[in-house]
Amino acid sequence: MNASSGCSPGCCAATTSTRRTAAGCSTHSSRSSAATPTLVAVAAGIEALELARSIGDPELLALGLSARGWTLAYDRAPDVERRAAVAVELRELAERHGLVAYLWMAEQIAGNCAAATDRPADVRAAIARQTALARTYHLAEAFAINLAGRAALAHIAGDFGDSQALYDECREHLRRQGSFHADSFHFMASVTLAISQGRAGEFAETARVSREYLGPVSDDVLALMLAASGQLDAARAVPIGQFPIRRDYFESALYTVRALAILALGRVDLAQPVIDALMPVREQLAGFSSTSIVMQPVALTLGELFRLQERPEEATEHFQLAADVATRWNAPHWLAAAKAALAA
Repeated sequence: MNASSGCSPGCCAATTSTRRTAAGCSTHSSRSSAATPTLVAVAAGIEALELARSIGDPELLALGLSARGWTLAYDRAPDVERRAAVAVELRELAERHGLVAYLWMAEQIAGNCAAATDRPADVRAAIARQTALARTYHLAEAFAINLAGRAALAHIAGDFGDSQALYDECREHLRRQGSFHADSFHFMASVTLAISQGRAGEFAETARVSREYLGPVSDDVLALMLAASGQLDAARAVPIGQFPIRRDYFESALYTVRALAILALGRVDLAQPVIDALMPVREQLAGFSSTSIVMQPVALTLGELFRLQERPEEATEHFQLAADVATRWNAPHWLAAAKAALAA
């Protein structure tokens, strides 16, 4: 999926009407980005909610709450807490008035917030409730989105085969729903799995093709895949670290890919901006505030970057934090990686 497009399985289906309202209610903009909380988008979300409250119609209020929820940052305080409050109010409203689609949306937002605040049990519960709602009420698009969440949970548990199968199924459902992002999201999700399994080099040629239609947003992943396949000269020719990464639900995952490319090529000169970008989310699993993809603990990446910079104390601190995060999420492969880094 084109990560710069601002659409993931977590927001591109059930929230279509929400985004239209967030944009349409605003006199400041004809378009609102639900993924990147720009000032215009935030203003549109606030305005949509204020208008909905003034009218008093439950469905409009649900729409306004959703607009507000999608125009807040997924993984940073204080927006995570604000989104969590939106989820609670939206759930109560949807249950009271039988608004099934908004009930599912409330669970999606709640799951995002639980992932960003490292609450594994709450994430699993939210995804389970999403599954039940999608199946009970035959919500086709919601079911496709939910498959990605279940795939990410399987990835965390180290069940790579199950995770890939769920992502494959997600792609087929998204294709049937007419999603433009089915194949590109599948590529991105598959790459995260390949990295965890140590087989990133298998995607070198696929990454070349993806670069042709995704553009420079794919430079970092292309360089990483090339390096992993032993094509170091080709990897060094790729301009990593230059494409601006957007502030959205995939930000920490994309910075993780960039960091891994930097580490593979020993580019210490590029390390500090990535450290600066990842430090605010260092207690999270990379990319998982989307509840659709996931990568290693941010702290594990930071530890390796600090080691590259010859800052051993900070490296050790972050490797220990990575071990704690992996333990909390019961992620044996990432716990082993953190322990190996501590022992090195």
